[in-house]
Amino acid sequence: MSKMSAPTQPRIEDVPLERIHASPNPLRPLDDAKVTEIANSMRMQGQLSPILVRPIGDDYQLVYGNHRLAAARLLHWTTIRCEIRILKDDQAFLAAWSENSARNEYVDPLAEAHAFHALTQMGYTQSAIAEQIGRPQQYVSGRLSLLRLDPELQSMISRGLISAEHGIELSRLDARTARVLGQLCSRDRENPLRLEELRSLARQRWEQLVLDPRVRQLLANDPVEQVRLLSARVEQLEATILSHQTLFDNIQTGLNWLRRAVLELNARVDQTAVDGIMTKAQLDSLTEDLRRILSRRFS
Repeated sequence: MSKMSAPTQPRIEDVPLERIHASPNPLRPLDDAKVTEIANSMRMQGQLSPILVRPIGDDYQLVYGNHRLAAARLLHWTTIRCEIRILKDDQAFLAAWSENSARNEYVDPLAEAHAFHALTQMGYTQSAIAEQIGRPQQYVSGRLSLLRLDPELQSMISRGLISAEHGIELSRLDARTARVLGQLCSRDRENPLRLEELRSLARQRWEQLVLDPRVRQLLANDPVEQVRLLSARVEQLEATILSHQTLFDNIQTGLNWLRRAVLELNARVDQTAVDGIMTKAQLDSLTEDLRRILSRRFS
């Protein structure tokens, strides 16, 4: 993918707040405390720098400046100074990412992941995305791997309860194991798993994992996992019963076959001796012995 084309020359205007719509994929969650802080600054000093918007139909879509826009609304301003630039979707994302990066602002890893995925849908390769944002390709692939997590874990990452690095490790696991270990990674726990601890536990099979005291305690307090464990035990019991039933059926089939064979042999002996080699009485005695042996073996 070649580098994006240069955006159209921007212009600066005061735009009515009601004509500015939020970005569908904001890179940063709105921080109420930061909005209040910025509002206090804007009340005292005014707006020091414009926000960036792009034309969408007759209105505008925010590219970056979410907190300043929210602060202006908190102050009940009717307009806000904007830099208006015609941007395609990929250009809008890259401009927002560059702005947040330059300000060393926190960027929601899941928002990045969705944006990177959208760029791949536009034809960007992972290496092309990495080149545009000035990061290694591993950074891009790691963010994209977060999209494999279930919604609960993705939400925990967006809320800052799980780091992106932990999330990448969890994305390599099956959904059940990732869910359990993800809970142990949560920063609202007293001793969340460190990255090295997570990697160590992730290498264990589920049967070994449930023996870990931290996992056992979590499962004991998790009704969802308790139901799953009960379901697994029922399945194991059913499998055991089925295996015993299969063994019993095989024994019963073999016994019935032997009984039929003995009855058939008796019927033949009733008609004649065995070519003079064995008398009927001798064969009856042998058959009775066989019955006793079978009775003792299968009783």
